[in-house]
Amino acid sequence: TGFWPFEVSHPSGARASVGATPDAIVRGAEQVWPGGLVVEVKCPFRGGQPAPHVKVLPRMMPQLQGQLLATGAATLHLVSWSPYGSTVFRVTADLDYQREMGEALALVARQATGDGEELGRLSRAVRERSVVLAKRSERVALIPPSECVSVYDGPCADG
Repeated sequence: TGFWPFEVSHPSGARASVGATPDAIVRGAEQVWPGGLVVEVKCPFRGGQPAPHVKVLPRMMPQLQGQLLATGAATLHLVSWSPYGSTVFRVTADLDYQREMGEALALVARQATGDGEELGRLSRAVRERSVVLAKRSERVALIPPSECVSVYDGPCADG
């Protein structure tokens, strides 16, 4: 999908150019997903074994919300894939979170020592909200392992 740049700013005047690289942007599905749909795919390899996530982790939220902000989409599907099955989670855009995250990024980019207290406050707010948004995300699919996956009504290409 390429690189999707966007500007962030802080009320103090600090600004930064950042960007996101979503794995897919679904076009032509506005009736199903009003506001647009972005897809992010993760292939977790935890403890030496690939296994799909069972929930959205708060540490993922800045990346996911950043992709929604960069693309202007309202919904993101997080696909957690493994050879043993996959899960799909729906994450919706949160404009307040995106604003706070952008303000924090703008302060970091400026690297101003005078904004340390404000940056700390914003960082704490973003971390706390990441937990809330991760809990609010909902699993929309659990896909069992399969030898073959086909998006068509017919058999898989190899069989």
